[in-house]
Parts: sequence; structure tokens; C-alpha cells
Amino acid sequence: MTKKEKLKLLQDWENQFHVTDKAWKCLKLLFGSIDCDSEIGKAIWGSFTEYSRVMSMLLGDKDEWLSWYCWDNDMGMKEHKVRPGMNRKMRKIKTLKDLLWLIEVNQ
Repeated sequence: MTKKEKLKLLQDWENQFHVTDKAWKCLKLLFGSIDCDSEIGKAIWGSFTEYSRVMSMLLGDKDEWLSWYCWDNDMGMKEHKVRPGMNRKMRKIKTLKDLLWLIEVNQ
């Protein structure tokens, strides 16, 4: 798979996150307090989590960087720095291109 194809997969994944998150926020407005451990929460976020797991497999993300990018780095908004190895410099991960670099450098 080419970098361009991988980047397209990541863009689709990120778009699906935003669609899912928007739907979740609408449901919270309609129904009040619901959480991720509810049946509907498990159906919605569980599906996204499974999608992310499959994407990780396709991209060779053995270190679960997709999960980190989504949840810990807030889809790049926090611009966290990482060092993917002892011989590498710290690098901000703020875009999908950065994320793809991080995944590929660890393969």
C-alpha cells in the first residue's frame, strides 16, 4: 500500500471519528446523561474502536498509535511530542501525515 493510500485511509478514519462524535453529542442533548458504558455507548464507540483496531492492523500500527492520536492527543489538537526511538529526536504529532510517519518509523 502506498503512502497516499494509507493517508486516505487515515483521513476516512478521522472523518468517521468526527461523524461519530457529532452523533454522540446530539444523542447527549436528546437523552441527557448517557455514557460510553451504556448499551448505546458500547454500540457507537465500540464500533469506532473496532474500526480503529482494524485500521491499525491494515497500517501496521503495532504500537497502537491510532488510539493514542485519537484519545490522548485529541486527534492532533494537543500536538504532543513523541520520541519513537532512543536514537530519534522528539517530534510533534499534529497531523495525519505526522501520525503516518510515526507508524511507519516504528515498523
